[in-house]
This record gives sequence, structure tokens and C-alpha cells, in this order.
Amino acid sequence: QVMENGQAMLLADASSDSQFNMSQSISDFRIRSIMCVPLANQSDKPMGIIQVYTEDRRHQFTQEDLDLLLSVASTAAMALRNAQMHEEILAKARIERELQFAAEVQRGFLPADWPSVPGYGFYAYYEAAYSVGGDYYGFIDLPENRLAISLGDVSGKGMPAAMLMARLSSDIRFSAITAPDPASAVRSVNRSLSEAGLNDKFVTLLYMVLDINKHVLSLVNAGHMPVMLRKQNGDIEEIGEEKAGLPLNVAPDPDYEYQMMAFPLEPGTTALVYTDGVSEAMNPDGDLFGFERLRDAFKNAPSDPTQAGEAVIREVRSFAAGRHQSDDITLICFGRNL
Repeated sequence: QVMENGQAMLLADASSDSQFNMSQSISDFRIRSIMCVPLANQSDKPMGIIQVYTEDRRHQFTQEDLDLLLSVASTAAMALRNAQMHEEILAKARIERELQFAAEVQRGFLPADWPSVPGYGFYAYYEAAYSVGGDYYGFIDLPENRLAISLGDVSGKGMPAAMLMARLSSDIRFSAITAPDPASAVRSVNRSLSEAGLNDKFVTLLYMVLDINKHVLSLVNAGHMPVMLRKQNGDIEEIGEEKAGLPLNVAPDPDYEYQMMAFPLEPGTTALVYTDGVSEAMNPDGDLFGFERLRDAFKNAPSDPTQAGEAVIREVRSFAAGRHQSDDITLICFGRNL
């Protein structure tokens, strides 16, 4: 009863009190007098009780005794609350340290720098919504003067997405080096994820190989947004959507076939790839940045690919106006200089 209502109780003569005169425990223990007080501050729900009883029929507990016990209980409750808060602070600090370490490890899976390719410019931006994220991007040097460029978005948030992102990074690097073509590389990554038994997770992925000698971009789209291609005259074209396959780890067949497309990159052509955290960035009013704003920002950006990527991110940040985003933001901009 004290635990339920948080009110102290005093039974001067427990054996004759009408509330508990049928209690078996009072009879069995030959209890004479009882005090029971909650372990709580006035506004808190009791975390426990202190109960004191006596079998001495010559002495009964009084209101003065109850007041003293209430004072003791209040002090004890405060000490317990402080101890709990201390434990919570220590646990929170430990989690924060672990998340910080996880974020540092995850950063290690991302490129330390952008590629340096004569005649081309590159820009990449990554920002996790929380300590760790599920977005991925990578640059991998391949034989015959080729460069693999990949960008992926793992379903979900937080640590589970970050762990899958780490695996994705490893699988893409292995497949990029060993597979004979981009479609085979993506099929290999999909098979690896399918065999891992991650039934509730999927990944959208753009996997591209830039042939620097031939100035040709080969592309495989696994359920991701299409590539935005800006021509030298400023026209925007979206490529890779018409032959987009399913996201990774979605098809029931682990050897699901992905299709490859190839596009020439003329001088002055710039490509923009991004995760949905860019197009779905929100301002303080809850409005989305959206595809139209993204297209306009890209269209009006400088011709230099590096500067173009920086300009697009500035537009997104200006639109968000400081609002914390609920999704990771990742963007790659690259292209052939004039």
C-alpha cells in the first residue's frame, strides 16, 4: 500500500488495526507495532520502502518515531538517487566513448582524400545524422587507368546500419578488384550480403567505373537515385534509372543479374551522385530540399566539379538553416574539366 500511494503508515497496534487485523504475517510474527515509509522524495515514485516493526507490547511506535523514520528515509532516498544518477552518468559517458570510437573506425572505411586525376575534378561530402551512419562512398584505383566510384545507402540508422556499412565497404573493395566488370562486381556484393543472412536490411548502391583513358563512365544502379549529369551547355540529364535493378539483399535469387550502362564524358561534363539525405534535407518549417532545388543548385553551380560539389552542399546547408537532419548526407561530384 505504501509503495502504491507513496504515503507513510503507522500502525500503533497492528494486531487490532481494522485494516490488517486479518493479516497472516502480523499474526505469525506476533507483530505489535509497525512503521512503513516510502524511499522517495515528495514528488518521486517510491523506489522502495523502509519498514520497522516491534513485538514488544510494552512500547508502541508514535508519530514522533514515524517522523524520525521519514527523515531517515528521505536522506536514504536522496543518497540512492544520487548513486543512480552517478551510475547513469558513467554509463552514458562509456556509451559516448564507444560511439566516438565507432565513428572514428567508420571514418577509416571512407576515403582519406579525393582522387587526383589529370583532366578531372572530384569532390565528396559525408555527414552522419548521428554518431555513426549508414551511408557509404568510396574511390578504388583499378588496373588500366580506371577508377571505381561507389555510393551506397544502408537501410536503417545507428549502429546496425554502421556495421553493415563497414561490411559493404569491404565487399565492394574485394569485388571491385576481382570482378571482370561493374555488373559482376555488384552481383558479387549482392551475393555476399544475401549469404550473410541479413534478411531485414537492404542497400541501395551506385557503382561506377571511370575509364580515364577512354573518358567513359560505366554504371550499375542497384535501386538508387539516378546520376545527375550536367553537360557543358548546362543541360541536366538523369542517367541510370531506366536500367536500375533491385537494391542489394532484396532479390530472392542471390545471383540476381544487374545491368551495366556506359556513357561518354565529354569535356565540361560533371556528374552528381547523392543519398536521399541530400534531397530530403529539411528546413525549420519541415519543408524538403527536394529534387527541383537540387537540380537548380547543380545547374547554377560553377563548371569546375570540385566547386560545383561545394556549391550544392552550401545550398543544402543554407536551406536547412541549422536544423538537425534525421538522415545521413553524402554527395559525390566529379567530372571532366574543359
